[in-house]
Amino acid sequence: MSYGSTFIAWRDANSAWSSYAFHAFVQYLGDGNLPRTAFLHYLKQDYIFLFHFSRAWALAMTKAETVREMRLAAGTVNEGVVLIWCGANFVNH
Repeated sequence: MSYGSTFIAWRDANSAWSSYAFHAFVQYLGDGNLPRTAFLHYLKQDYIFLFHFSRAWALAMTKAETVREMRLAAGTVNEGVVLIWCGANFVNH
C-alpha cells in the first residue's frame, strides 16, 4: 500500500507541529495552570469561530447537490450548534 507523500509531508512539518502542539498555552491548558482569563479569552474566540463555521456549513447544506452532501453538511452544523450553545454560556452578546 502506498501512502504517497503523506509521511514525507508529516516529517517535513515536524518542527511546525512541535511548535503548535507544545506551545506554552497548550502546556498550561494541559497541566491546569492556564490563567482563567486566558482560558475565557480562548473560549470567546472559539465561540466566534464556531458560530461562523456553522454558518458556512449551513450554506454548504443549501448548496449541496446530493442527499449525501446535505447529510454531511447538516451533521457538521449540528455539531457546531452544540459547541456554540456551550460557548454562549461564556460570551455576552
